[in-house]
Amino acid sequence: MQIRIVVLPLIFSFIFSSSALAVGKPESNCLQTAQNQRELNDCAAQSYKNADREMNTAYKKVMDTLKSSPEKSKALLQAQRAWLKFRDADCAFLNSNSVGGSINAMNGALCLSELTTERTNSLNKIKKCDMGDPECQ
Repeated sequence: MQIRIVVLPLIFSFIFSSSALAVGKPESNCLQTAQNQRELNDCAAQSYKNADREMNTAYKKVMDTLKSSPEKSKALLQAQRAWLKFRDADCAFLNSNSVGGSINAMNGALCLSELTTERTNSLNKIKKCDMGDPECQ
């Protein structure tokens, strides 16, 4: 019972979080209309898949802007790899209370989706700024 009390607010905060799922995205509507846990899991997985695709696109665009600077390209590659490890470990920890439960897959995918969307926003911000611009930090 305690796990349910702790996990339910987390679930609802992910479902209704504007940073994780923007209103108007198909997966947002999917989460609101899902009829069972399997459908919720599928919607969350699709949300993560979409967020990952957007992040990869943003990453490639930033890397394209760094073609003339191998040092910066290498630094971004190392940062991205470290960030991916952090994201996965952070979500594993945050979802540790639901391990073994039917809701775990949804929790994990929503966490990955939210953090990946945040990273995409950071990458897009980098892409629009000159390196070293204090406004872009």
